Amino acid sequence: MNISVADDANSFLALIPGEENGQFTDDSGDALVIDISGDDGVGVGVDTEYTFDDIVEVTNNSQDPTFVWTTIGSPVFNDHHLTLYTVNPETPLSDANAVELGSADSVAVGLHLDPTGLESAEYAPTRTAEAADDHPTGEGPYQQTD
Repeated sequence: MNISVADDANSFLALIPGEENGQFTDDSGDALVIDISGDDGVGVGVDTEYTFDDIVEVTNNSQDPTFVWTTIGSPVFNDHHLTLYTVNPETPLSDANAVELGSADSVAVGLHLDPTGLESAEYAPTRTAEAADDHPTGEGPYQQTD
């Protein structure tokens, strides 16, 4: 058995900074990190919403088509507070809305943040990009529309 491990930019499911808002990402380590704390570390306002189109680009580097979606891992943030999306910030890139990428296909992913109701603090929620050969809900692919 041979197993190769690659960083995010070179893996079967590549994650790289997006063209429009990639300045809010850091891909210098093994995993891509989104950091919107600001240059001075002050952060976002608690009663405002933020939308960052094309913050990350996801590319299927495998030979086969694959479905892509994200999951959240946070005791504080949920899909209302923190959403990754492809076209519409109101439609999270979740298992129900998985996007099918052909070999070498890419999709721009945006970030929608709504910290309304959260206390002022520093948070480090995680979003995990997942991929599979079949749609995670057993249904057909989510169709992107403008």
